[in-house]
Amino acid sequence: MRLLDQDLNTFDEVTNRVLAMVDVLKTSCLLLDDTDESVVKMHDIIRDVTISIAEDEKRYLVKHGIEKWPVKGRYEHYSVISLRFTANIREFPNELQCKGLHTLVLACSNDSPTDFANNFFNGMENNLEVLDLSEMPNNFFNGMENNLEVLDLSEMPIKSLPSSLSTLVKLRMLRLNGGKLMTEIALLGILGSLRNLEILSLTGMEKVLFHGEDGTGFSELQFLKSQPQIPPGSFCNLCELHVENCQFKFLFTHSIARGLEQLQRLEIRDCEDMEEIIRNERQGDEEEIIFHHLKKMVLKDLPNLRSFYSSMKNTSTTEANNSNPSRPLFCENVAFPALESLTIEYVGNISGIIGDKQLKLPVQQEENESFWNLPRLRDLRIVYCSELKAIVVANKEGGAHDKPLIFRELCSLYLCDLENLKSFYSICGSKAEEEISKPQPLFNEKVAFPALEGLTIEFVENISGIIGDKQLKLSAQQEQNESFWNLPRLRHLRIANCYELKAIVVANKEGGAHDKTLIFRDLHSLFLYGLENLKSFYSICGSKAEEEIFKPQPLFNEKIMFPSLKELSIWNMDNFEQIRISTPPTNSFNNLTHLNVVRCEKLLYVAPSELLGSLQNLQSLEIENCESIEEVFKTRGSNAGEGIVSRDEATSEQVEIILVPPQLERVSLENLPRLISFCSGYKLPPSVQLSIEDCPSFSH
Repeated sequence: MRLLDQDLNTFDEVTNRVLAMVDVLKTSCLLLDDTDESVVKMHDIIRDVTISIAEDEKRYLVKHGIEKWPVKGRYEHYSVISLRFTANIREFPNELQCKGLHTLVLACSNDSPTDFANNFFNGMENNLEVLDLSEMPNNFFNGMENNLEVLDLSEMPIKSLPSSLSTLVKLRMLRLNGGKLMTEIALLGILGSLRNLEILSLTGMEKVLFHGEDGTGFSELQFLKSQPQIPPGSFCNLCELHVENCQFKFLFTHSIARGLEQLQRLEIRDCEDMEEIIRNERQGDEEEIIFHHLKKMVLKDLPNLRSFYSSMKNTSTTEANNSNPSRPLFCENVAFPALESLTIEYVGNISGIIGDKQLKLPVQQEENESFWNLPRLRDLRIVYCSELKAIVVANKEGGAHDKPLIFRELCSLYLCDLENLKSFYSICGSKAEEEISKPQPLFNEKVAFPALEGLTIEFVENISGIIGDKQLKLSAQQEQNESFWNLPRLRHLRIANCYELKAIVVANKEGGAHDKTLIFRDLHSLFLYGLENLKSFYSICGSKAEEEIFKPQPLFNEKIMFPSLKELSIWNMDNFEQIRISTPPTNSFNNLTHLNVVRCEKLLYVAPSELLGSLQNLQSLEIENCESIEEVFKTRGSNAGEGIVSRDEATSEQVEIILVPPQLERVSLENLPRLISFCSGYKLPPSVQLSIEDCPSFSH
């Protein structure tokens, strides 16, 4: 913070300032993007100039890739020193003698710990605020307790922590890395003293030891446990917690977790042994834990995680030893009223995310169905949870919540590699358990997403549809706006490799299917990939409808409308002979600018020629690797198969007038062995850039 502005008091303020500065530097081309969104790059010339200016004007010394300590007499006047050594270094000066130094960063590639002299920091105790280095003697931090705020020990080999670390009462950030020799932490009453700690990052830890100076304590402790040396309020200022590659079975006890009042960001990764985040060992203490300020949570690569918070009452020995999941991740005793982003990846031992008891609302809250334990969730990402069967799990016999759950602020939903997911909302019970084994739509009438803009579903193999018919029913006051249903603001829809999917929208005719056209008013991009059993975008089920569904039919029919759609991509879809509108609704594809069709082997044509009249904004058309296609747009009288044609026969001259898409700039046709023409009786105007490759029968 000293490097940016003396007036910045919190890490949130620092983060916002850094992000704003990075945006300005990117705009000025002084910083470059990286494939990793959390990393930026800088050109060598700009880096050298920047370092030179910082050295001359700010008294910053930055030397990376050096093999030995700088010559004495050339660094004492600097206020910031950052040194990164490429070789093992053992000769550090006995006394640094930098009276004005407030930031020190040291990193080296030593395979063994490095020793510092006791008087290494003599004279700097009153100014030093940021320290990033290696192993120290026990009295190493003496004298720094009133200034040091940031301590990063993650880049150098360190064997153990000095006891004087407990004196750093103003420390706000601490980073430790067990991958640099230190595989266990002996916390000698340290946590009880670090009351101002805001960010704690632990990587590669195998053991955490708590004991007094007499050596007594817990020599094989596998989780953080509250003892007299660690008062419950020890983490009251902690804002960020990062835990990675640690062999913890539990992270927090109930008493410590209740003190995480300021926690805003929680990331836990690559902890194979972790079974629970919070463990309550005192039977009868079932007090709810509310993370009032937690905004972002990432749980990744935790194969044995069973629950976020458990107690002795609801976790039996039999259940603990059972590899089969039996309860959702979040129970009724934990709440996240400020959580905006939730990522759960490679957590293979959970059957649900949200439990039914978590959904019950007090009487005074029933008017607002969205008020439950994740009311502000904006971004939900769930990847490769092999045992997950539902996101929300309700118990019918226990009195499931009857009203729809409204995710009022959810903007982005990403579901991927969930091989056993059957429904977003599932009601368990004797009859419900029989029904859940049948393929069913992902979203039913129990959930609504009024703010959802981006929806991605990939490799979810046990769903037959995305939107159920009951979800489409409209109340009387809503019937004037056919687009008002449970995904009214959807802008981007991507569905890929869902092998049991038969339709995106599934309506039940016998149950009273929605008769009016469904309007996706805000949908801008639609991507469909590898849906080998998809029959139609909109399908009506029922006794007669089920007979019809086996007949070849178009991907899009008159039941749906896309007035704002700009990009349409269809890949690896072998169930369709035509991607056409049987009776195109007015203005359905008026704003389409890009159409991309790839590897649809049975496709005979894209659409009837009448559709071209509505493609007023089409700019780019790409057709690739479709072995059966003979015409891109089929005119009446051609042999491209069945299909809807205009009521009146059109002459070649009439077709030529009708088929001019005024904005068309580029047409790409590649590897289409049976393609004869773009559209019979019609030639593309010279203004269109036409690219043809491996189309031996094509005539233009």
